This record gives sequence, structure tokens and C-alpha cells, in this order.
Amino acid sequence: GRSPQFQCLEVDVQLNCPVMVAFSPLHQREASSLRRLAVANAHEVNVYRVYESDTVDHGAPPQFVLTHMLKLDTESLVNGILFSDEDSSRQLLVSTGTEGGRNGPQYSVKVWSCEQIPSWPQVVPSTPLAADNEPSLRENTPTMLDSSSASAARPRVVDWTEHEGYIANLDEHKAPVTRLATNKTYLLTADAVGECRLWQRNRGFARRTLATLHPGGVADLIVDRLFAYTAGCEDRRICAWSLPELSPVLSIPVDLPEELMMGTGPGRPALPRAEVEEGTEQAASTEVAGSAAPTAPQYPALSRINLLRRPLSRWAGWQGSARASKAPRGSLFVAGVLGEGCEIAGSGAGVLMQWTLGDTAVCQNAQIAHDSPIVSLVYGPYDNGPLITADAKGTFRVWELLLERGLCLSQQVDVPGVRIDLAANGIHCPAVAVEQPQGLYIAAGTPKLLVWQRHQASSADGLSRM
Repeated sequence: GRSPQFQCLEVDVQLNCPVMVAFSPLHQREASSLRRLAVANAHEVNVYRVYESDTVDHGAPPQFVLTHMLKLDTESLVNGILFSDEDSSRQLLVSTGTEGGRNGPQYSVKVWSCEQIPSWPQVVPSTPLAADNEPSLRENTPTMLDSSSASAARPRVVDWTEHEGYIANLDEHKAPVTRLATNKTYLLTADAVGECRLWQRNRGFARRTLATLHPGGVADLIVDRLFAYTAGCEDRRICAWSLPELSPVLSIPVDLPEELMMGTGPGRPALPRAEVEEGTEQAASTEVAGSAAPTAPQYPALSRINLLRRPLSRWAGWQGSARASKAPRGSLFVAGVLGEGCEIAGSGAGVLMQWTLGDTAVCQNAQIAHDSPIVSLVYGPYDNGPLITADAKGTFRVWELLLERGLCLSQQVDVPGVRIDLAANGIHCPAVAVEQPQGLYIAAGTPKLLVWQRHQASSADGLSRM
């Protein structure tokens, strides 16, 4: 048999029903970069320093040390968390709103500094120091440090207060801010009515651009160096927008040819992008039109597009874009939900697609990936993948990208005890954060956080079952 790519571990984070997770830095480029993990439920956010376990014990999870806590008022909800920079964990973004999701002035994204360090002892209790004076831990149970501890030997936890102590408050949205995305220069926030705001990070998060991207709401938002990519909750479109103007660059109405879904067609149809004059209002409706003739059979419809993901590097087709490029290039992975009337799967099945962007947009691969909607779509932790999908039932599937065959299922892992009821409230659970090339952190609404670590003896293919 093949060597597993990951070993799966469970870690108690002493947080009831964790359903959100964020990690930074994505890449450990400098030894001085502090690794931090943020975990949240509906009303609380915990931030942990992450230390490596003793490398002699390959079965030990990372060491999590609690450093910061935020507890919201009972009528407030956490809508999302994200570190403001994928190369640094200095600042954490927390999107909050009110119970019930009513539109109004009560929604904000606050920026919190994680550099307010609690009173650290010289030695964490029962923790030997390694040669570099970092804690070196062998136990599978991490040291969880409580802010109420009376022991002077334990570091204090910084208690953030919802209404004070933050370094910025982005409170222009009038609907729940459900999507956060960041690159080296900008922060983008998108809400449930389709508005997106672009904030300049190096100018105190000053708002630079406002645009309505999708009437009816933004289902997902991701960003790279030059473009933002969005999916609408209602319009079944994938759109690309230039930065920082948020000007429309590409709009793809996604419907699926039957032969593509079933793999029986003569080939993969290229969907040419219509040319329009630059700077005209027509640009907003630049479309990728299907190549079928008017007499072609009816395509099975997607009820919605819900998730987007770009690869992490050129190895999976992301060539990046030249500075003067007017259109995005490379691969874009898309998750959608199947509508009524398809013979090959029932309504609500999760569809996984791979699109290649460029002078023409091509749907390279489309298949039924889950029998229920995909709620998590993650790429990594390696430059070349894999792509990981999960549904609300706790079924994880790992996909390898093969040149000749496209996305191919390589492994399946079933996580017991996932909070299935959360999907009805719009909570994407399980939630997954990536650390390259170490592994994945998964919040599944279960009492423990799941840590998928790179297997030490792995040849980087496959996934171990729990």
C-alpha cells in the first residue's frame, strides 16, 4: 500500500463547538515568524501560539498555548475570522454581527493586535526547554492556559473586550460580513447583500473601493496579487475583478453540459470569452458563453455556486499573471450544488469543477464529488495540492490533480460527530486552515480540533484514515 500523506490527531482546545479556524503564516519563510492559530465558535474567539513538538516523537501534535481570548456579548455573533496577512500572524480580523442576521448598522470587522504578549514565564510548567529555548513537548495533550489561573507560574491570557482595545473598526457594512480575503496590500470584505469593500492595509485599513459584486449576496471571495474572484449566492456566476478598482474583468455563467458531467462527450468544450471594449458598461456582463448550438440538449443546472479556490503555486497550473495582464490565468477550482432534474445524481449533490482561465475559460473537469453540498474546499498543504473537499456530514475527500485525467479521488476520511445542523444556519462546517507544508487544522464542531500533519515517512501521496 501507499504511504499516508498525513497522520490525523485530535487536540483539545477547551472551546465549545469550534466551527471556524484560521492560521498564519501560511508559509514559514522566517524562523522569527510566530505561528498562531485562531479558533472560534458563535460567541468566542481563542488565539494560540503554536510550537513544534519534539521531533523525536512523530505522533505528537503541535503544542498550543492560549494567549488571547475574545468573548462577545450574548446578542452578538462571530461571522468570520482571518489573519490580516498570510505571511504574518500579528493581526487578527474578527467579523461580528447580531443574532438573527438583520440588516443594519451593527455589523463590523474589527482588527485585533496579537502582539500584546501576556506575562510569559521563563518556563511553561512541566515543559522542558529545547536547545533554542523554545518549549519542547512530548505529551499528546497540549498545555491549555486559563486566564483565571491563580498560579503565578502560568502566563496570563489577554482578554479582548468586544467594544474596546481593537486597533481598527471597519463598520461600513449594513449586512453580515460573511467573506474575508487578503493579499499583501489589501483586505476585502463581502457581505450578505453582495457589497464588497476594499481596504488598504498599510494606510490604517482606509477604505479605498466600494462595489456591489453580486445582487443577492457573495457566496465566496478569494484574492491573489492582481484579481479578486467571487461567486454569487443567486446568479450562478463566477466573476473576476481587478484590484484595487474592483472593475469587472470576467463573468462566467456556470451551467454544465451533460457530456462533461458524465464524461461521455467528444472532448472538453472550450468556452470563449466575449471581447468587449475596455472601460464600457458592457464589461460588467462580459460572459463566457456555452459553445452549444441552439438545438443542443438542456444542460443540467446548478442551483448555486458556493466555493472557489486557487492553487498555491505554478505546479497546479497557476502561472500567476504578468503585471500588465488584463485577465487572470491558471486554474480555478469551483464547488457547486446540483439543481433539480439531473439523471446522474439527486438534487443538492456537491459538484466539483476545475476551470482553466486565460484567453479562453475552459471547464476541464466536472463531477459529482459528494451526495450533499460541499462546505469546505481547500488546497494544500503542498504546492501541488492535494485538493480537499468536505461536506456537512463530515465526509472528507482528497483529490489528486493528474495531467491526463484531471481531478481524481485518492482517499476518503469520515469524521464522526460533525454538527450537521449548522449548515442550515449558513455556517460552513467543517472549516479548514492550511499551514504549508506542515498540514491542516480542522474545526468540525466537535469537542476537539483535528490536526492533519504531514507524515514524516511520506512520499506525499494519500491520506491516513483516522
